[in-house]
Amino acid sequence: VDGTSVINDAGGGKIGAGGATTAASKCKVSVNVVVERKVGSSWARVTSWTATNTNALVVSTGKTISVASGYYYRVRCTHYAATDASNSCTSSLWM
Repeated sequence: VDGTSVINDAGGGKIGAGGATTAASKCKVSVNVVVERKVGSSWARVTSWTATNTNALVVSTGKTISVASGYYYRVRCTHYAATDASNSCTSSLWM
């Protein structure tokens, strides 16, 4: 199972966050998206959600989220296709 995580500056104190999962054959595919903010030396969860498609090759999801300025943010995703799973993560984005 392949997948990607996405983060971008959406302007006005907002970020675009999301992810996508691609399966090798049609099955239940899902992506769990976790938006994190760096606090000190660790990462804290800001929000998370899951998107699922059944009998599909691809699932993708994205949201625009208001965030506090003065922090680094990143997006981590866990990708599922039938019984397979993988992870992806963006680089950090300063807001």
